[in-house]
Amino acid sequence: MVQLVIIAFLFLITLLFACLKPIRSSYSAFEVNRLKAHKTKSLEFDRFFNQAKIEVLFQALTFVSFFILTVYVTINFNLFFVVLLELFLVLLLEFLRGQEIVNGFTFKLYKRYEKLLLKFSNKYDNILSFFVAKDRNVRSSLKVHSKEELFYLLDNSKLLLEDEMLLLRASFDFKKLLIKDIMVPLEEAVTIRGDELLGPLVINELHKTKHTIFPVMRSEGEVIGLLNLVDVTKVNSETKSLRAIDLMKEDVFFVGQDKNLEEALGAFLRSHQHLFIVVNKSKKAIGLVCLEDIIERLLGRKIAKR
Repeated sequence: MVQLVIIAFLFLITLLFACLKPIRSSYSAFEVNRLKAHKTKSLEFDRFFNQAKIEVLFQALTFVSFFILTVYVTINFNLFFVVLLELFLVLLLEFLRGQEIVNGFTFKLYKRYEKLLLKFSNKYDNILSFFVAKDRNVRSSLKVHSKEELFYLLDNSKLLLEDEMLLLRASFDFKKLLIKDIMVPLEEAVTIRGDELLGPLVINELHKTKHTIFPVMRSEGEVIGLLNLVDVTKVNSETKSLRAIDLMKEDVFFVGQDKNLEEALGAFLRSHQHLFIVVNKSKKAIGLVCLEDIIERLLGRKIAKR
């Protein structure tokens, strides 16, 4: 009976050591080297440098316990029983390694004694390092395989503020966006007819929109100029009401709907304009886009109203 208890104990110890795994560091090699240069250490830092050594330690303990088990069973029983026991051990080990409950138990057990193991690993660094292969001693740098993975890592790291994350996401998407993706369709824009009188009621309505620049249209829908509300307010109130066509600026800048935002931003900066009329492939006006619209897309947040 005592022999069976000892065998069961050695059997369980062997299984335990075989299932134990060190917690992997979440740091990349770059981050570890950065911290090392600043002489800053942390738990993740120790995990990075001791992972391979602790793996070797567990392998050694597994081998020792397995060896003792084999010798003890051989002495007290026959060789056939040893073979059956070892075969059962291997099969059971393969089964247990895939079980969530076992992984959870070994994780909690390791975490409970992690600091002691790390301390032991640091103390006997020379001995343990001797048994660690050179290609296992330093883990390769973290590789990010997609933009989505990068954002996932950043979201979970909590290193960036919400505004910084918005700015980063916006900068990644900026080049992919086209003018047609952000433009205001002409039928939804606030426009004014060229022959419309700029009386008090009309001016008041223009002020209510909180816009400053308005496309001036012919009766058939052609954009013939831009009316700046600043120019309208400069008109003497005693002056006879003028038409929009009298105060508009004829310098209208057009941009193709398939231009990307980076190209459009460059055009805005070169022309010193604040509003472009968007045209389709047939050169027909279909919308408008403002400099503020593009800057908001670049920053990932609202900055001002037109």
